Amino acid sequence: MSRIFGIGVDVVDVARIDRAANRWGDRFLKRVYTQRELEYCRERPLPAEHLAARFAAKEATMKALGTGWTPHVAFKAIEIVREGRRRPQIELNRDMRRMLPANLTLHVSLSHTRLLATAFVVAALESEPSLNSSSTREKHHDQIH
Repeated sequence: MSRIFGIGVDVVDVARIDRAANRWGDRFLKRVYTQRELEYCRERPLPAEHLAARFAAKEATMKALGTGWTPHVAFKAIEIVREGRRRPQIELNRDMRRMLPANLTLHVSLSHTRLLATAFVVAALESEPSLNSSSTREKHHDQIH
């Protein structure tokens, strides 16, 4: 059984992200996106749509977690990954994971067109792990990566 910890949604203008990428180049891209995200988006026919969807997902994640931007919660602390045909997943860096409950899982849905990108994130607290089971705690940490 799980219960909702938080939800977040964000909508981004694809052209705004495209303009920022064109104007600021790597200075913008490397501040917001991980290398893996950049590689994924650059392989797509319309990279700006995928960049915008990931930007929206990072914002929606911050909203779902209730963290806002802090030194430990920067855009690159949240990574949106998708391997092959698998659904997108949210991976958090070590500092962020330490701030959050061990039994927290994150679910993300992305959608985009040539104009808009949107992301919806649900943060859920799964049933409490057993106090005697370190493997259960590790399993839950792995779920939020």
